[in-house]
Amino acid sequence: MDIKKLDEKQSEKNYNLSKKESIVQEYLKKRIEHMQFYRTESGCEERWRNAEDEYLPFNHSKTAEKSKYLETADELLGLRTRVVQVGDGSESWRSHNSEPTLFVKINTALSILLEKNPEAFFEPASRKYEATTKLAHSLWKTSWIMDRSKSQLQLFMTDLMKYGVAYGKTSPLIIKRSKSVLTSIDPDDIDNKEYEQKEIVDFNGIHRQRLNPWKVWVDEMTKPNDPLSTNDWYYELDYDYDQAALLFKKYKNWEYVKRDAQHKEDDDDSDHKEQRGNIVTVGFYESKNKDLYCIYIPSQELLLHYSPLPNDDGKLSLWYANWIIGDPSSIYKGISLWDIISQKKSIFDRFMNMTVDQLTLSIYKMWFYSGTNNNIGDGNLKITPGRGVQNLGGKVDWLNVPGPGQEAFEGIKMIAAGIDDDSGITPTMQGEVTGKTLGEILNAKESALKRLNVPLENIMFALETEAYISLSWLTQILSTPEVKEFANIEELQRYERETQLNNFEYEESESGGVMATFFQEVPLKLKKEGDILVEAKETRFFQIGKDIGLNQIRWEGIIHIVPKSLLSPSEALQKQSKLELFNLLVPMLSGDPQIFAKPAKQILVIYDEAPEDWLPATWISFLETGQMPQPQEPLFISPEEQILGGTNKLGQTDDSVRGSAQTMQEGQKLSAPEMQTVVPQGQVSTPSTNSMGGVGQGFKGLFK
Repeated sequence: MDIKKLDEKQSEKNYNLSKKESIVQEYLKKRIEHMQFYRTESGCEERWRNAEDEYLPFNHSKTAEKSKYLETADELLGLRTRVVQVGDGSESWRSHNSEPTLFVKINTALSILLEKNPEAFFEPASRKYEATTKLAHSLWKTSWIMDRSKSQLQLFMTDLMKYGVAYGKTSPLIIKRSKSVLTSIDPDDIDNKEYEQKEIVDFNGIHRQRLNPWKVWVDEMTKPNDPLSTNDWYYELDYDYDQAALLFKKYKNWEYVKRDAQHKEDDDDSDHKEQRGNIVTVGFYESKNKDLYCIYIPSQELLLHYSPLPNDDGKLSLWYANWIIGDPSSIYKGISLWDIISQKKSIFDRFMNMTVDQLTLSIYKMWFYSGTNNNIGDGNLKITPGRGVQNLGGKVDWLNVPGPGQEAFEGIKMIAAGIDDDSGITPTMQGEVTGKTLGEILNAKESALKRLNVPLENIMFALETEAYISLSWLTQILSTPEVKEFANIEELQRYERETQLNNFEYEESESGGVMATFFQEVPLKLKKEGDILVEAKETRFFQIGKDIGLNQIRWEGIIHIVPKSLLSPSEALQKQSKLELFNLLVPMLSGDPQIFAKPAKQILVIYDEAPEDWLPATWISFLETGQMPQPQEPLFISPEEQILGGTNKLGQTDDSVRGSAQTMQEGQKLSAPEMQTVVPQGQVSTPSTNSMGGVGQGFKGLFK
């Protein structure tokens, strides 16, 4: 343990930048100010604050007390009111509740839209990339698993629905720290211990990270779903000082960074800031056109580091999306779920609270009683349930308030239904059963999912952008060897035995140790067939430079994210889909591959199924090479063919048996559909014929 790490004194050094650093810092400061001013002027920040207050259920009562939510103008317009209070604050018996509608809607959508890691189709850009397409796809897919990126995607989608815009970044990340490992101890003196330093790698690979929208500023020219429109961007991350030191102490200006260097905007609402010490806010700036990458400490206006863009392809690490595009010319004007439902939600809360108030008064009645009172006051009375007020008339009068009628509850239902329709998160998606038969229920769910088509397409755009960034980084880091220094050759050999890596190049270092160079090892669901890598069910380990050549890593092409790969699957829907696919394919498998192989592949594409999971290996080979397979025994032999090909006990053909088979065949007259159907007809949905005479829209609810 290094005792120096416990010294938490603030840095008292005043930094003195070089002339080049000063020029970069001055440019960076002005550019950040321009981007921050543009975002503020766009008006998105006020909408974001309202969405945050609405989203947190435990924040509702606190928000209700804020005067800005009780203004008459807001109440009439319904633009910002989320808890509508009737009367003044002294009437504590009144209902001031607000349903956590936004919270429910967002988490319902998350349970539907994010079931598993995304899947994608990779299409090579030219012939030279065909052989490495499987490798590129497997590298991308494995990086999602190793990084556990699904959790970051969940946060990204939460921001997307809450704010209308969400940001993420993908870049290499390596986190190393030193650890003292006990090697020996003196039994007679327990304080006499020997340690050796060991380097622990917490993470080393491609890292996807959701970014806080409050801490991201993008190029003013950035347009929705157009990554080419973004030239530069800036974002900030908060680190614990010790964590920041592990990442940034290699830069020479780190010695000037204070321990308490958290950046707080002057106009920030205190509710949106976490107050704690020992936090360092680090800013990152990337520019394509200027080929500039900067690391910046905004609270000190200190340039920590600058360099050309670290990505060899000149790509930014940013990926983003809008929930619904509000303005095609501005990413900041994306429409969120709260923007869509806020006005009806205000009316819903008002009507709900009024109904509860009336119900309270109808149960806890107020009364007036007789008597004398010298302090009559101004004569104004406030309605209060369960309270008696003196009546100088000499009798008790009960204030009978009728309960809320049926029209009140019907009105509330109508407003709630309007919120459901506007948001697209309908009761069907939330688990409400609509329909009497399985087909009706499945069709209702499929129709409900179509309401999310536009947001889902925007999410797919962000993930496709991210996939190109990931592959670019993977190509770069896997083709770059890692260099490690060892004290001696024995330590290198021990490391080789532990890691089972055996493709080292090493030489003596200047310090007298051994400097070793090697490439990474990656786990992939692939196997080698000759010089070609093909998909496999089991994971195998491949060392770059040995098992996979450096020239095989680079890949270029088109990436299509499969929308359905993210959706929560319906077990009943999957079962029905596979039964129908089974009935379509099995009769074709006994036919000629030259006629049926390509149609079978197209059917599998429609059903989003892999040909390898359904077609025989000979058909797969035919589709890849175009060469006809060797004749095979038919997969299915009808009883008539078995009889026609039958033999007697002596091994000779029995003519009488052949005659009986012909008679049986003529007598039964089986129709083609009856002979070809494997699953009973009652379990197969009949394809419908479209207006052009072809079979279209035949498998309703199974695919878009």
